[in-house]
Amino acid sequence: FQVDRGLPATGNLDGRTAQALGIDVSNSITGAALTAASASALRRDAQAMVARHRAELGASSVGRLDAARGYAQADLELWFALSAFADNASLYEQVIRNGSNADGTVLAGKALLGAARRVDVALQTARVSAALRNAWTTTRNNLSPLAQ
Repeated sequence: FQVDRGLPATGNLDGRTAQALGIDVSNSITGAALTAASASALRRDAQAMVARHRAELGASSVGRLDAARGYAQADLELWFALSAFADNASLYEQVIRNGSNADGTVLAGKALLGAARRVDVALQTARVSAALRNAWTTTRNNLSPLAQ
């Protein structure tokens, strides 16, 4: 292949050979990022969803559950997943506002999408209000630029 392409015939996959084969050997990470304003709005929306679900569960702001209520595992799994997502959204906002590393910003977005997938899974079996489900759908739509 190297001889046919006029490249030094080393028998090794060097950068020029890889390029001739159509292999991207750059170390840059590709992906999109939200704006600082969008990241802030995402964090606020995530925190509001945690508060909404906590209220739906009848849990206090310090985590005290209603002693007279029966809880399903799925409902608490969703509470934990939403709480983790809100914390991750806060971290993501900090990376966007303070980061100067483009690769780190893209990777932070991918990590945030991972946290969103955990909420998606938890939502499948949890008992939630239509308002909370709609709020999550809106949030998921706002994350779509990161999935590009």
